[in-house]
This record gives sequence, C-alpha cells and structure tokens, in this order.
Amino acid sequence: MNIDKLNEDFRIARVRRGTYLGDSASGWLIDRIEKTEKHLTPDDWSDPIRIGRLITDGSDCPPMNVIPSDPGGACQPRLLVIFDDKCCDFPSRLLEAAIHCIRCKETKEVTFWTPIWNSLIWDRYKGHFIGRTVSVRLFGFGTMTPPSGGTMSAPTPSGWERIDSGRQYTKRKPTEFRLGGGKPILVKNWNQLMTELCRILHGSDSSKFFELTREGAKPIMRGSRYLISDKATGLAQPMAMDRLPFFMATKFNSNNKVKLIIRLLERFDYKEEDLLIELR
Repeated sequence: MNIDKLNEDFRIARVRRGTYLGDSASGWLIDRIEKTEKHLTPDDWSDPIRIGRLITDGSDCPPMNVIPSDPGGACQPRLLVIFDDKCCDFPSRLLEAAIHCIRCKETKEVTFWTPIWNSLIWDRYKGHFIGRTVSVRLFGFGTMTPPSGGTMSAPTPSGWERIDSGRQYTKRKPTEFRLGGGKPILVKNWNQLMTELCRILHGSDSSKFFELTREGAKPIMRGSRYLISDKATGLAQPMAMDRLPFFMATKFNSNNKVKLIIRLLERFDYKEEDLLIELR
C-alpha cells in the first residue's frame, strides 16, 4: 500500500491531520480519532461499536452516523466507518457503507477508519460514493505526510513486519502473513507461506501463474533449477502444493526463499511492502 494509490482512489492531495475533508467538523473528527487511538489496546478492537461511541460521545460531536453501530437513527450528513482487520471482513464493511449512501442521500462526507485497504474491492463500490467527499484514516499508524512528488508506505502495525530482501531470516520462521488488504493466514514455515501465497496468486490469475512454471513461458527460475512444475521430477526436494495441481521445489535456505517470494510478488505487480509477516 502507498499513499499515492490512496490519493488516486480518493482524489485527496495528502493524508495528514486536518486535510482529510477540509472543514471544521472533519478536523474535529480526525482530532478525536487521534486522541482516542492513544488509549486503545488491540483487545478493544473486538468491539468496534463501543469504539464508535467513544468517538461520538459528547455534546461537541457534529451530527454523524457510525458503522457499525446500534440499529436505528436518522441519516446524517457525515458517516464514520470503522474497520477491524481481525473482526471484520473488509468487503462486507465497505458494502455496508455503500448501502448506507444509497439509503441516505443526505450523507455528503464519508471517513474510513481502517488498518487495511484493498483498491480492487474499492473499485467495485466506489460508484456509490460519487458526489461525496471520501477520506481515509489508517488507525494505529499515526500521522503520515508523503514527500512532495513521491510515495510513502504505511508504517507496519504492531507485531507485523514487511518482508525485506536485505534482511537475514536464518533461524526465523513465519507464523502468519497478509497480502495487500487480505485476511491474515496462519502458517508454520516458509514452505507453507510460499504454498499459500501461490494459491492466492493462482486464484487471481491462473494463466499468469502457469507462465511461472517449468512448462510455462516465463519460469520464476531458469537453467537447471525450477521452482514450480506440474511434475515432481527434476525439482529440488519437491513438495506437493495444497489445493493446486503443481509441485514446488523447497531445497533453499530461508533467505533464498524470501527472495523467491519477492520474485513471485513482482510477477503479479505486488511490491515488497504489500506482504506483511509475523515471525518467531
């Protein structure tokens, strides 16, 4: 994820305090969110309705609707949508916001408070937000200002780290990973991470995935060594890939496996920072 992509999605100039929506009520909301974040723990996100009440509590709160919230209530000019990557399915919450905007013509400003973003899913629903000012706050990440003319990746949430080809991963094993705006996936080792990643990439574009194999036009490795094939013969320590009709070579050390993972990401137009991992 990078701020340029968010700018493109939302047509906002930058992401920083006070410039989300550009009026006093919006500035009030961002300030309230920043103050509330300081007092929240990871366990608090299991109850986003309560978090919404913390934001809107007080006589100084301008009229707004909050998703999720208790049922009922009149349509308001502002909508706050609170996401949780562990308790909420991103597409479902975005759909809730779209349905609200269809029902509530009075809503003119929408703020997403979220730890993740998926531009492909946003593209499905963004037509329902036409004519409204839409903005984003990446909760837990603090204030972000991209350099002029450049891009800036969102800081990594606590417990997660970006995969990095320049790091040493000897004696380190992943326990969980997340690609883009997807859900976290539990894994036991690098081999399982690579298999699960291949399953996701194959699901997104099976033709492009086949190109990466020994039988395809653009294998991920060349020469006498191959990473993926529909036959186990000739692969270095082959392993059958779960739920895919392919085998994967596994006779690589942890650092080389990380480099191969990055190659896989690049073939599908992902960047290193799009893959977050937890290690033990």
